[in-house]
Amino acid sequence: MCATVTISGVILIEGMMGLYLLVATSAFMSLMFPTIYGIALNGLGEEDSTLGAAGLVIAIVVGALMPILQDTIIDMKTVGPFAP
Repeated sequence: MCATVTISGVILIEGMMGLYLLVATSAFMSLMFPTIYGIALNGLGEEDSTLGAAGLVIAIVVGALMPILQDTIIDMKTVGPFAP
């Protein structure tokens, strides 16, 4: 809920206040990670939780790298309105 309010502020408010709201959004999202991590691994055995934890970390890394890959594909001018 708090992250939704701060994101709305980032979109609608210009200047330093918008920047402060963007930082606040990151703070709220960082609080969500351990909760999601704990819920995702709840009830798994030791071996399964190791694999599950690795999967969560890989998902985060791939999510961070995906925009770079998408940018590279678009720069090759092979997608959508950018196609020759």
